[in-house]
Amino acid sequence: MEKKKRSVEDPDIVQRLRQVFREKGLQQQELADQIGTSRSYVGNVMSGRAQLSGNILKKLAENDFDICWILTGQSEADKIKVLENKLEAVKEMLYDTIEKGRRGK
Repeated sequence: MEKKKRSVEDPDIVQRLRQVFREKGLQQQELADQIGTSRSYVGNVMSGRAQLSGNILKKLAENDFDICWILTGQSEADKIKVLENKLEAVKEMLYDTIEKGRRGK
């Protein structure tokens, strides 16, 4: 009987974390050394057998990992751009309202 592999971490998070590893050219031991944990823990996270702890997320952030993107798939820059676009739309609506008010007098 084949033993089913149990995953505790969200597969999307694991996939994005793996992508960051490839982009940064990191080995599991290198990351473990950077964030003060064991290589086996990093391996377990990368395979979905362990979840990222808050402490590890904090250490990843301190090492220039985009935690927002790892967890959600949306970077901080993406969120800022969305907010900037919303702000522009509100400014345009206000400008139009002010112009309509001036013409209506």
